Amino acid sequence: MWYLAGLGIDILHFEPFAPFGRGSGFPESEVNPDDYVRGFAEALDVAAECGVSVTEFGLFHLQMPRNQQCFAHYASRFVVNPDGRLTFCLGAQDDNTQPGNMLGVGTPDIDMGTVHFEVDKVRRLQTGFNVEKIEWCNSCSAKHLCCGICPAHNILRTGDAGSPDSRLCSIRKGILREALLQMWKHSAAVEDPMRET
Repeated sequence: MWYLAGLGIDILHFEPFAPFGRGSGFPESEVNPDDYVRGFAEALDVAAECGVSVTEFGLFHLQMPRNQQCFAHYASRFVVNPDGRLTFCLGAQDDNTQPGNMLGVGTPDIDMGTVHFEVDKVRRLQTGFNVEKIEWCNSCSAKHLCCGICPAHNILRTGDAGSPDSRLCSIRKGILREALLQMWKHSAAVEDPMRET
């Protein structure tokens, strides 16, 4: 990390390896959740020493909790794939997968030079993955931070966008715990001028 900081990189984004999409064919590379959380905690400490910020999807909503995980559909963004197809998901870029079919929202008409945009599908997707609708997450205190994990990831792991991947759920809760502990540790080390002595 010191090397990257020396290059002027001031923010690093980490995610646990997923054995699908670009990672398909490498299931042996999947990390143990406890090992990932422990490594992430160590990365937070090293990053603080280097002056580098570290982030992970499980921490994105720490300042502004939300009901939906996916950044694309609640922020009115979409991905243009190399073949011209539009999707709401960076991870659903393959036509032949369930996430690709479910999250695809437009197709090009090369001959006409236009794109058929499925407006009704866009509207359904913008509200379709609300964490309040996921029974698994009902009693979780972190549900508005992880938002039920990524719908495409859940489909590939569990077969259902509304059934969170328990492995990634464990990782997100561990990362949240470690990040909060580090924030507390660093804030406790700084003298608070508002605190009475």
